[in-house]
Amino acid sequence: MRVFLAAAVVAALPHVYTVSSVQQSFHARTHVRLVTVKSQSTRSLTVLAPTSGQKRFGEYVLYVLKPATANRTRRQIVGAAGKGAHGIYWIHGPGGEEGTGSWVAVTFFGKNLVSEWTPPRGAKRVDARWTRLQQVLRGVR
Repeated sequence: MRVFLAAAVVAALPHVYTVSSVQQSFHARTHVRLVTVKSQSTRSLTVLAPTSGQKRFGEYVLYVLKPATANRTRRQIVGAAGKGAHGIYWIHGPGGEEGTGSWVAVTFFGKNLVSEWTPPRGAKRVDARWTRLQQVLRGVR
């Protein structure tokens, strides 16, 4: 009985990603390489950016958070934003046309994988590219 209970608890834990597993799994599913952006990576997270595939998936970056500080880093990323439809945290930031700012759609996978997707023209809505990216990320291990 204890073995069964332990197996159920382990199965319920969120998946923990590594940088190399995300890079390999994403490439196997999409043929798009993800490279580390060292200038934007910190001790708490590694930033991964695509080398191609923007027509298929749009503009995005992925963050692989350090597991030990993942919960705190997640809170720092979303701030006061609440989770909306499709599990999206909409974050409004600087930039965009004429300095009006732009939106990014942030979604989480497992314990420590984050997708930050920038919609066309900074609008607060997703399209088929976001949907394709989310489908791929749900299968990444």
